[in-house]
Amino acid sequence: MSTVITITNEVKGDSIHAHGCQVVTMDSGDKVFVSHEGERTPEGQDGTWSISGGTGKLKGVKGKGTYRCSSSGCDIAGEYQPAK
Repeated sequence: MSTVITITNEVKGDSIHAHGCQVVTMDSGDKVFVSHEGERTPEGQDGTWSISGGTGKLKGVKGKGTYRCSSSGCDIAGEYQPAK
């Protein structure tokens, strides 16, 4: 499995808004498309993520949730619906 991540940060004063997308390629070659956005603070980043779809056997997969990241790692929660 491999992942390509693109992130853009918008800085306004002390506030940093991050948003980006990920393309996760499975060993089979099937892909999953994930977007995320959140706010950065000195303690870490909190935000939301969503799966907009995929290719191959993952075509039609959907999902959404939240994340909270700090220097010790990320806690990710949410739900997804497998491809039909």
